[in-house]
Amino acid sequence: MFSLNELKTIIETRFKMDVSTTSGDTSLEDIGFDSLSQLDLAQAIHKQHGIKISDDDMESISTLDDVVNYVSGKLS
Repeated sequence: MFSLNELKTIIETRFKMDVSTTSGDTSLEDIGFDSLSQLDLAQAIHKQHGIKISDDDMESISTLDDVVNYVSGKLS
């Protein structure tokens, strides 16, 4: 199971962002992510959890919960 807290830790570590007050329905765009940042996030998740998020799938992911649900689904 992949949690919102795990995702926040990845974002805080990799991107040096404070996302402690964000919720699952916060969009990636609202925290300052552009398409390159999203690809970098996908690579960080792949490196830590072995889950590859395709570019097409990443385009359909818009919130933190979307990322958590996608990764959790792949891990189960």
